[in-house]
Amino acid sequence: SVLMLKRLVFALAAYVAFVVSTEAHPHLFSTMQTVVMTTGDGKISGLRIRWNFDETYTQFSLEGLDVNNNGTYEPDEIKPLTDENIKSLVESKYFTAAKHGATEIPQGAVTVYGQDMVDGKLSLWFELPFTAPVDPKAAAFEVRIYDPDFFIGFDYLAEKPVLLEGQLAAGCTMELKPLPTTEELDQTRAMLSDKPQDWKPDQPTDFGSMFAQPLVVSCQ
Repeated sequence: SVLMLKRLVFALAAYVAFVVSTEAHPHLFSTMQTVVMTTGDGKISGLRIRWNFDETYTQFSLEGLDVNNNGTYEPDEIKPLTDENIKSLVESKYFTAAKHGATEIPQGAVTVYGQDMVDGKLSLWFELPFTAPVDPKAAAFEVRIYDPDFFIGFDYLAEKPVLLEGQLAAGCTMELKPLPTTEELDQTRAMLSDKPQDWKPDQPTDFGSMFAQPLVVSCQ
């Protein structure tokens, strides 16, 4: 609804105002887990992604949602927020860039999703299907989850960051690649930390991808 959208915009604006004085990039932090979903013949059909948001964002987003004032946030109370979250992610393609070889994989509609509380923080999950399964034996599969503007920082969980649902074909392996630790990345981090929240580079630059761990499925 319009009221819900206005509440979300206000919450996000308040959140930004709170953090902008202490951290230039990113402003919202999330840990995540990615599940690679496969078909019976070992093709990759989509991803199940979970984002665990930080405490400050959780506090702003949940304000006023405890309708029955019982001190807990029940599924039906969180659902309007969840629906709006999923709707708003369509334009950004769910911050998910998946490739089959050099070709971007078209995304299907997200219809299976939910949001709950994990350790007192909001945790959003959704299944992102591909319009057609891709065969990693024909070309390597790679996915990066990131915000191109680096407003949101996505970091994989320390334990079980990626999982496989089903099986890959013989000779295929799944690997979460480490982030590069180059001097260029360190210089970029230092440069971004000194920039105000509304700063934009002269030329469009995909900063987020530089800090996104690639999840790769390749076959021999």
